[in-house]
Amino acid sequence: MKNSIKKSLFVGMAALGFVAVAGTMNATNASAKTYAKVTSNKKLTGDVNLRNVAVNGTNALYTKAGTLKGARVVASKTTLAGLASGTSSVNDNFRAYQVATTNRGSVYYKVVSFDGQYRGWIYGGKSTNTLAGGLAQYATTKTATSPEAGTKFTLANTSASANTVLYAAPAGTQYKVGRAKNASGSVITNSDQYKDVEFTINAAATRSREGDTWYQISSSNNDINGAWVSKANVAQVKDNTVTATADNSVNVVYTDGNGNPISGTNKTFITTDAGTKQGTAVGSHVNADKQDLTTFAQNNVPSGYVYDGVLSSDNAVFGGTKYFKVAKAATSKVSFKTTTYGDLQNSDFANGFPTLTADQQKVFTGKVDTAFDSTKLDALFGATKDGKFVGNSYDGKAISGNDKKIYQYTYNQTATKTANEGKKFGDQLVVVFDRTEVNAPKAPEAPVQGNTNYVG
Repeated sequence: MKNSIKKSLFVGMAALGFVAVAGTMNATNASAKTYAKVTSNKKLTGDVNLRNVAVNGTNALYTKAGTLKGARVVASKTTLAGLASGTSSVNDNFRAYQVATTNRGSVYYKVVSFDGQYRGWIYGGKSTNTLAGGLAQYATTKTATSPEAGTKFTLANTSASANTVLYAAPAGTQYKVGRAKNASGSVITNSDQYKDVEFTINAAATRSREGDTWYQISSSNNDINGAWVSKANVAQVKDNTVTATADNSVNVVYTDGNGNPISGTNKTFITTDAGTKQGTAVGSHVNADKQDLTTFAQNNVPSGYVYDGVLSSDNAVFGGTKYFKVAKAATSKVSFKTTTYGDLQNSDFANGFPTLTADQQKVFTGKVDTAFDSTKLDALFGATKDGKFVGNSYDGKAISGNDKKIYQYTYNQTATKTANEGKKFGDQLVVVFDRTEVNAPKAPEAPVQGNTNYVG
């Protein structure tokens, strides 16, 4: 994030047209019978960080330039003075997105508060090269010191029904930039699913209004890589490295269905719990990743196999060996089609085929020659609302010859189940959608820069 002040802050686009409006006169600038006229009116472009501004309370906010006929107060100087000293990024920061000059040489900027409560024109001095009058350029964040490189963290204060920890930028520091999006482009609404993902810190920043520190995540998990999280919502991962001994470890051996060990696949389970002894039952003791022995075995199945249970029911003991069965795995591929219009291509979707995380894709791998449960596709491409199944919808490309309409593809649970009856792991699976015509999404209101998923 750039925080430096630059000259020539505003790069003008083609003039939006002469605005032939005159307005009520500010008594300090002219007589009651003469009004200013707008001679230039341009949309602002360029780096949004250079257009983040703060009000200072020396000038009010108007529906149009304050010296034009009909200008009405949107927010008084007293109100803006309160915002100037405010401590809420989303409530007190502003974005400038238009500039106008009057025949008297005065410059006015159209601004909007990040929460959208205040929008209007404010006096900004006599030059478009620098801000003056009622505005000042404002760095919504300042660079902070990052933790030591390589230090690992996990998320704290997560929720299965909400996301108040992962943001696309430190919360409230950019106009219309809110919660982070996952790798498929959807806003993250469940932060619990990432609570065990370890990550390091790529950058750190302090919010200028609140004074708190935020971290940018660096992770191999593409859903959260690059997202921002408050320092208050991370927990440092403790180094629980422990050397394996007969008192704290179990040898994990993977076998085929006949009990024959699979060469080169052994793993070692090591507990971080203190006081365990050789020969005592492993029970519920866990390792550094908070996994018990069975969970550890399931998560470390050799490549090309799937977990198939324990070989015997005998209790595992520290210093001993525990045998787990695995079976040859088969992975299915997936194709997409519609109920009426045939096969779908990647280009038919506005953002390409629906993207699944690595964990979600695991449902396509299972034991050779075993049936595939199509309800697993329901969980990936549908949802339940008010106790009823609802198929997720995905935007398609614009309809040829009608730029106001697009195709939309909605998951069809019944047709998908029928298309996959009798399928086994390794068979080609089919995901079926209904295709409908809907109105194209409306273009965002100016300014157009930045994400538009702000949710407060």
